Amino acid sequence: MYATDFFDQVEHRILPALRSGTIVLADRFIFTLIARGVVRGINRDYMSGLYAMALRPHLTFWLNVRPETAFGREFKKAQAISYWEAGRDMSALARSVLVFHPLSDDDQARIRSHGQEAQLPRA
Repeated sequence: MYATDFFDQVEHRILPALRSGTIVLADRFIFTLIARGVVRGINRDYMSGLYAMALRPHLTFWLNVRPETAFGREFKKAQAISYWEAGRDMSALARSVLVFHPLSDDDQARIRSHGQEAQLPRA
């Protein structure tokens, strides 16, 4: 879903703007999409390959912000955290996997102690 939307944005907004000589500033480009996929249990090499044909930015800024500060800024925008930003999709995914794939006591303890881990054991 993220990849489809990303490439649609590139094709219909970013490339036309660049072709017209406009400077494009993009917040949360491919690096965010790759990180979100990896956190949700998708193989890093697969995610990198998925976005391999994407344009690479000429300049990238990495912000070093404490999680509490980032959360406060995000929350301040709308007085709420979006479904995706909150990682609620990860909880639903983990619950659905647990329904169809019973885990050992050790695996369940690991999930409880680390929140909803992205990489659940496979049968």
